[in-house]
Amino acid sequence: MHAGTGEGEVPLTTKVILSHHDYDETPSDEILEALVKEMFKGGADIAKIATTAQRIEDSARMLALPGKSSGRCQTPYLKTHQLCHCGASACLYL
Repeated sequence: MHAGTGEGEVPLTTKVILSHHDYDETPSDEILEALVKEMFKGGADIAKIATTAQRIEDSARMLALPGKSSGRCQTPYLKTHQLCHCGASACLYL
């Protein structure tokens, strides 16, 4: 089943992904939780948050975020990779 009847129809099963990127740091837990809440409130089926981890604790906080996302997250996915010599980035899909 599709929405609309014209060219470029989008299947009704299509998921909406909202994304937030912070290339400088990993925001506080309060800011991360507010971002997730606003993304889902804004119609996201999947919330993607990409941050730059300055310390290992930043990645740990990102891993803890799904447990704080009001039950919307069923299968979180965390991707990390090294960015040059300036630190690691963490990308979380909720």
